[in-house]
Amino acid sequence: MADISHEDIKIILLFALHVAKVDKEFAGMEKQILRRFVELAGISEEERMEMMHADKSLAHGLEHLSSGAARELLVKSLCAVAHSDGVMHETEREFINRVNSQLGELISLPPFDEWEAYEHEVLALLNEMG
Repeated sequence: MADISHEDIKIILLFALHVAKVDKEFAGMEKQILRRFVELAGISEEERMEMMHADKSLAHGLEHLSSGAARELLVKSLCAVAHSDGVMHETEREFINRVNSQLGELISLPPFDEWEAYEHEVLALLNEMG
């Protein structure tokens, strides 16, 4: 998708990793989504490990997303990663709400049990991109 840049993919991956680390476990779908972001961004294993352990502020990344499509993919990706283990952790929900709010309530978030659709949508989009 032309509206989503290589840099957008890296930023979204950092946010998705943040949500994925909340419960300290990586579910199957969560791994699949994260792996597609890594592949699209061309990130080496070493870079991925650095990203996993980075504690830099993510707020800076929101300002650098290049399009509405990238911002929408970010929110949907966070929902997909949060839903992938079937458990909504309060810190995940708070983080996603905060990001969505900072982006101007880009998406009206449905109830958690409907977020499985985001898993499929995000993976399909990532597969289309590369």
